[in-house]
Amino acid sequence: MIFGSFGLLVLAVIFLIAAIIKSSVALGVGSLICTILAAGFLLAANAYYKKLTLDAQYGEGGERGDSQLRRMATTGGSAAQGVAVAGNGGVMHGGTQMMAPVMMAPAPVGIVDGYELLSAAQATALVDTLNLDELHATRRFEVEHEARKTVLAAIDRRIEAVVAVRKQVAVND
Repeated sequence: MIFGSFGLLVLAVIFLIAAIIKSSVALGVGSLICTILAAGFLLAANAYYKKLTLDAQYGEGGERGDSQLRRMATTGGSAAQGVAVAGNGGVMHGGTQMMAPVMMAPAPVGIVDGYELLSAAQATALVDTLNLDELHATRRFEVEHEARKTVLAAIDRRIEAVVAVRKQVAVND
């Protein structure tokens, strides 16, 4: 995708030179179209590689489970566990480097440290591992801060499922 966009930029330059030499508006418009397409390809490539970076960092596609999801995020503020946003939008965890912490709302009490760094898809996956108290804390945090509809819907579904199981257990006892 990146090489395609560079190819389009080279083509745009060729069209622009030809438009100047021949005084052709059509070639100038062709150059503009190639430039816009190249920009679109670069934006798409950036979004794709940003997603790949975050998926690799958080282990998407690998093991999935309570312990893996709960290890996703770290706390910020120290040299060993500093959190910063990389230039491509990804989150970097500093090992020995000193990084400035990102100023974000604190995670809800009783759930994963660094919850505020999770994407909607990651937060939705995490919801399936939480107990009822953690679900309520997470829902409160989502309503007050992020208000992501997909996460709120997943939390509500999980709360309904937990309550239904508890009712079923109570009836059987």
